Amino acid sequence: MDGPVDPPAGPGADPAVVLGEGVLALLTELHGDGGAVLVLDDLHWADADTLDLLHYLAGTVDAGPVLLALAARDDEDHHGVAALAAHPDVTVVALDRLGAEAVAALAGTRASPPRDLGDLLARSEGLPFLVEELLDAGPGAVPPSWAGLVARRLGALPDGARAVVDAAAVAPGDPDHRLLAAATGVDEAGVLAALRAAVAAGLLAAADGRLAWRHALTRDAVLAALLPPDRAAVAGRLAAALEARASPATGRRRPRASPRPATTGGRRPCWSTSRAATPPGAPWATPRNCSCGPGSWARSPVAWPPSGCGCSDCAAGRPRR
Repeated sequence: MDGPVDPPAGPGADPAVVLGEGVLALLTELHGDGGAVLVLDDLHWADADTLDLLHYLAGTVDAGPVLLALAARDDEDHHGVAALAAHPDVTVVALDRLGAEAVAALAGTRASPPRDLGDLLARSEGLPFLVEELLDAGPGAVPPSWAGLVARRLGALPDGARAVVDAAAVAPGDPDHRLLAAATGVDEAGVLAALRAAVAAGLLAAADGRLAWRHALTRDAVLAALLPPDRAAVAGRLAAALEARASPATGRRRPRASPRPATTGGRRPCWSTSRAATPPGAPWATPRNCSCGPGSWARSPVAWPPSGCGCSDCAAGRPRR
C-alpha cells in the first residue's frame, strides 16, 4: 500500500478509520514525499476517541513517510495508553529522570537560579516539568498546577478516606495502617480500604514491598491543603498514638514531656520527635525554641523539610537555640 486508502463511507464506518485516513491524507497533501512527524504530548490526558485514532494510525503510518512521536507519563494508570504501548508497531522508549547536573543546567536558564539545588532535585524527583513548576512557584511552595491535580485526586476519594490520607500526610515516614487507625478512629478495615482508594487515585503507590507516596510533592500538596487547626489536631492525635506505642511492658524508658511547655527567651517552644534519642516506635518530645504556638507537634527531623510543625523556624530546619 503506497498511501492512504479511500475512507469507508456509510453509517457502519468506524469513526477512527474515517478520521485516521483523513489525517493521513492531510499530512500527505501538506508534506508529500518529504515525510512528517506528528507529535502529541501528555497522552495520559487523551480521551477514548483520540486513543482509538492513534491506535489506528499506529498500524497504518508505515504506509507513508509519517512518524508518530507520542509522550505520556509512566506513573499514570491509563488503560488506553497501555494498550497503545502494547501495539506491535509501537516502540516504547523510557526516559530517565534528570540527575543533579541536568537539574542545575535547567535551573541555570532562569534569571535567578535557586540557591538550594539539592532541595529542588529532591522535591522534583528529577521530573523536568516539576523542576520548571517549582522554579516558578518559589522556595517551599507547591506549584498551583500540582496542587490542583492533587485536589482533584483527593476529591475522587470515597467518603471517610480523606481523613486517613490527611493523617498519612502528617504522620512520619510511610503510611502505617495501624498508626493511622489509632490516630483517626477508623477501624483497620476502613483504613486499608482508604489506602487502597488512595493508590487507585494516584496519591500512593506500592513499590518494593512498601506503601509510599506516589511523589514527594503529593504529600506536600495534601499538607498544604490542610487548615492549620486541622493539621494541629491530626498531629496531636498522631503524637498520642505514638506515645501509646511505647508500652512499659517492652522495658523501654518512656520519655515524658510537659503538656505545657514554658516560654523560653521570649519565644514559645514547639515539640518535635527525635529518632536518634529514642528507640523505634517511641516518641521523644523535645522543646525547640521557635515561633510556633505551644503544643504543636513536628515530624521527625529526617522528614524535614517541609513537614515540621508549620512555623518558619521548623520549616527552615533551624537548629535548637
